[in-house]
Amino acid sequence: MSWSVVILNKVVELNALLDNMHARFQRITNMFATFGLDQVRMPYVW
Repeated sequence: MSWSVVILNKVVELNALLDNMHARFQRITNMFATFGLDQVRMPYVW
């Protein structure tokens, strides 16, 4: 099963984020896509 991350109901300007915040966002979404939400635990998913 493959996962994808979709952001709904809000326009998000990833380019406007600071470099470290953009990198963190990319890392977390990659973990979701790779392992799935059920395998990613705190502090990324509550």
